[in-house]
Amino acid sequence: MTGDTQLRATLRKLEEEVPKGMALALGNAGEKIKDRAQQLLENASAARTGKKYWTGKLQESIRTRLVEGQGIATAGKTIGFVVGPDLRTVPYAGYVEVGHATRGGDWWEGYHYMENAFVQLYDKVVRDIEKAVEARVNEVASGKAETLPGRNIFKEMFPGTK
Repeated sequence: MTGDTQLRATLRKLEEEVPKGMALALGNAGEKIKDRAQQLLENASAARTGKKYWTGKLQESIRTRLVEGQGIATAGKTIGFVVGPDLRTVPYAGYVEVGHATRGGDWWEGYHYMENAFVQLYDKVVRDIEKAVEARVNEVASGKAETLPGRNIFKEMFPGTK
C-alpha cells in the first residue's frame, strides 16, 4: 500500500469510527449524570420527608437517550444525549424537580436532582468525553482500534434510543 493509499484508508476509518466512539463517550457521560440524579433524588427524599412519599417510580424512570440532530457535530451529523425522567410514566417529575405550590398556598421547593446532577458533573463529563474521543482518534490512527458495532451501538447500550 502506498503512503497516499494508507492515508486515505486511515481517514476513511477515522470518519467511520470516531463518531461511534463519540456516541459511546456521550452515552457513558449520560449514564454518569443519570446515576448521580437518581442518587440525589433518593437522598433528598430521605432527608426532607423520610421517604414518606417514596415509590421509586420517578427514580427508575430516569434514563439516558442518545439523539441525533442536536449535540456535538461529528462527520456531518450531530449526536447528543438527553437525561431525564420519562414524563409519560411520571408526569409529576417537574414538580419534584422545581417545586410547586401546596394546597395551603405555601411553596414546596423542589429537589433539583436533575439540575444538580448536571452542575456537579459537567466539568468531569466534558473532560471524559474529550479524553475518550482523543483516545479513539489515536487508536484508529495508529491502526490499533477494533471496529465498533454500527448504529446499533446506540440501541444496544442505551434502550429507548431511536
